Amino acid sequence: MKNSSRLVYRELKERINSQFETIENIKNKAGTMLGFMAVILTLFFSIKQNHSLSYNFLFSLIFLLISIMMIIYIFSAAKFRADPKPRNLYELYTSEKEEKTINQLSSNFVESYESNEIKINYLATISNISLIILFLSLLFFVLDYLSNYVHCGVII
Repeated sequence: MKNSSRLVYRELKERINSQFETIENIKNKAGTMLGFMAVILTLFFSIKQNHSLSYNFLFSLIFLLISIMMIIYIFSAAKFRADPKPRNLYELYTSEKEEKTINQLSSNFVESYESNEIKINYLATISNISLIILFLSLLFFVLDYLSNYVHCGVII
């Protein structure tokens, strides 16, 4: 029976690559949300220029700012592990047998995967919570808008 080290190595490498794609997807989602939030923030203040502040508007603004801070955290948060480091690989394994190198790389991939998985799940959770808070912000904004304009008989 043949040793399956190469197969395991390829599978682990694919999983690590998949993780980094997930990280990019989370950051792209966060970037899109941040751009949307900037538009909403501009809209908030352009509509509120000539009107008094209400509790709905203040709640809306607070939720929006919390959501913005969470998104910014996603960009500044965790450093992800990407093994192997090229210099270490070169210095430690160029003279080793291929099988030993593949086994060590596989071990490093497993450690990287497990370390990254926790951080990825955490950032995905923050991203999802931020989206919910953004939705609450929009809900309070719409309530504020409706309470200010509908009772006057004017919808702008």
